Amino acid sequence: MASHIERRKFLATLGGAAAVAGPLVARAQQAALPMASAGNGATSHISGELFKMMAGVDMHLPYRGEAPALTDLLRGQVQVYFASTVGSIEYIRTGRLRALAVTTATRSDELPDIPTVDEFLPSYEAACGTALMLPGIRPLR
Repeated sequence: MASHIERRKFLATLGGAAAVAGPLVARAQQAALPMASAGNGATSHISGELFKMMAGVDMHLPYRGEAPALTDLLRGQVQVYFASTVGSIEYIRTGRLRALAVTTATRSDELPDIPTVDEFLPSYEAACGTALMLPGIRPLR
């Protein structure tokens, strides 16, 4: 069975006050900072909750999926979103979003200049795995 670990990005809008990840922690510790997630229990939510717990900040605004969360991030309605690579890479490459850090233990091959969250919040790591599974009783055709 094959699986894939998806690297996730910690993002802020280019026009937002959160330009780099370290000062973002300090800002979020002073006042609630709107952080979008794709919904309660989504990987973006869990990644954000771990960040909140480790950084001692309070921020969360659940959405009904990644598309509306990214839309509001692009509009500046929220300042932070733990986005999937697939959903955000083109916005990052075209400069519409700024990737602040990847949540995995190592830097991303796609964006090697982007640090890991662990570089400013030690011991932070969040990654998700995806696997294709079938019941053992069904033959493949």
